[in-house]
Amino acid sequence: MKQIIAAFMFIGGILYASNGEEVYQKHCAKCHNLSMRSTEMATMKAPPFLEVAHRVKMHYPQKEDFIRFVVEYIQNPSREKGLCMPMAFQRFGTMPPIGKNMSDEEKKAVAEYLYNLSKNRRMCPANGGK
Repeated sequence: MKQIIAAFMFIGGILYASNGEEVYQKHCAKCHNLSMRSTEMATMKAPPFLEVAHRVKMHYPQKEDFIRFVVEYIQNPSREKGLCMPMAFQRFGTMPPIGKNMSDEEKKAVAEYLYNLSKNRRMCPANGGK
């Protein structure tokens, strides 16, 4: 019985993770490129998604806190809660509340996708360490 439950959890985790990329494509990719390419700098509508992932991870290194922040922020974004550098707010403004048009599952899936992206690169903490 434990093996069946573990198998369902594993399969569910895989589906959940792939769903996050689909949610990114559907709701986020219109403004957030995945990474920063020099040829796209002039036409960027928002900070690159990978850079957002790293910035959030610096402030919320624990997965649960990271996901909670992202889910809340995409529903109720504000400059006060935002973690972007001041120049990013000057250039792009505050994002619209796209999370209000997403299901709870979509919000959690894209937050987990963003968290997993942040694990793919060594972090440069805000305090200059590591």
